[in-house]
Amino acid sequence: MFSYGAFALEVACGRRPIDLHESNEKMILLDWVWMCYENGELFKVVDVKLATKFNKEQMNTVLLLGLLCSHPDPNARPTMGYVHQVLIGNVNLPPILFHKPVASYLTQNGIGFMDVITSSTSNDGEC
Repeated sequence: MFSYGAFALEVACGRRPIDLHESNEKMILLDWVWMCYENGELFKVVDVKLATKFNKEQMNTVLLLGLLCSHPDPNARPTMGYVHQVLIGNVNLPPILFHKPVASYLTQNGIGFMDVITSSTSNDGEC
């Protein structure tokens, strides 16, 4: 599902998953879309070649599905059947938080205790 979400974002945004800016900084597409979503500027990520020639409701659905399918916790990602039902309009998207989720992992630290490791990425791209 993660790959499907990344693919949906690539198509909607017209960008590669990892792009280099003029200053050779890496721009990670998923992080950029999350940042724009958090800032209330989700449509800023839409491929500029589309101009305004797209259905905003459908584009919103595709972008939010891309974020949902790319959730860092595999258990929080929807099934393909659910995605299909959303795309054909049989079900609505669940509410999506306005901040990027952080992945958490449990690891055994060698002395029998479990440590929680969180990972998050930041992106210096503009939104």
